[in-house]
Amino acid sequence: MDDLKKIAIERWLQKANNDLRTAETMLRVDPPTTDTMCFHAQQYVEKSLKAYLVHIDQHVEKTHYLPRL
Repeated sequence: MDDLKKIAIERWLQKANNDLRTAETMLRVDPPTTDTMCFHAQQYVEKSLKAYLVHIDQHVEKTHYLPRL
């Protein structure tokens, strides 16, 4: 794996992990902010999927629509 590809994957996964941490935090507040948690959970999945697409050498489209990815 070349260095640029590795860096791209690491960046996507770091962003994904930040979204996951935010989602987990939103579940711990009282009352839980479930709308914000759901948004960040979706963002976590999207960014993880984009990291995977980079890994398998697929084009990462600039979209938030998961079925299209």
